[in-house]
Amino acid sequence: MTYHAEGRRLVCHYCGGTSGVPDVCSSCGGAKLERYGVGTQRVEETLKQQFPDASVLRMDVDTTRSKGAHDQILESFRRGEADILLGTQMVAKGLDFPRVTLVGVISGDTAIHLPDFRAGERTFQLLVQVSGRAGRGEVPGEVIVQTYLPDGEALGFARRHDFLSFASRELEVRKGLGYPPFGRLALLLFRGRDEDEVVQSAERCEMRLRPHLPPSVRILGPVQAPIGRIRGYFRWQMMLQSASPAKLNATARDARARFGDRKGHRRSGVTLDIDMDPTSLL
Repeated sequence: MTYHAEGRRLVCHYCGGTSGVPDVCSSCGGAKLERYGVGTQRVEETLKQQFPDASVLRMDVDTTRSKGAHDQILESFRRGEADILLGTQMVAKGLDFPRVTLVGVISGDTAIHLPDFRAGERTFQLLVQVSGRAGRGEVPGEVIVQTYLPDGEALGFARRHDFLSFASRELEVRKGLGYPPFGRLALLLFRGRDEDEVVQSAERCEMRLRPHLPPSVRILGPVQAPIGRIRGYFRWQMMLQSASPAKLNATARDARARFGDRKGHRRSGVTLDIDMDPTSLL
């Protein structure tokens, strides 16, 4: 749950669930609760403290809920009605403001810690894109990135705008591991309200599938999904990996057959979803 100052509430950004802010800890009963982390609302508070004379526009999920709010905020900034535009990743792409000469990135390494082989690629993309928002007019621009990994490869390549070196390094790693574009993936996601049933279903499917596995197909897992529960459903996943699309597709169909029918047959309240060539492993 993420704390939202507006309305003083806790919100889950995955399922939209909300609750009030507790006065005491549910585990120990302690009343001294502290807020940690850096969200756009906290950054906005700090900016107003550091630059009391500056006008700040905030663009995030909360401020863009109403129809047309996104365009209104950008148009206001374009007209020079604010000195600082603060936002989430939505301000990183496709914006052209010649008056912007400084871009600051808070926690520029957050995405690189995600358990996904594309984490480095996405971090590089985002930093290069947001860096391009500065200095688009006659005045040169400057970019400051706050990070706990100043020597990280993706950040270093982004700092130098060296796409070719980044791509070469990234492709070298993926080739060694058999990840795209040198291999294909299928993600099998098991979901259910009873965690024990979900675990048993995933392990049973893997156990039945493995003896019939073609030599060119590899199984990874099953393990708990990085986001272990959404909307009350526990999530476990298994990944199939192969350089052969035909073998991968056949194995995925085999997994479906050994679990249930094509419609995600419920077994003990558990469903199986298969995502071929997944864009996210979370």
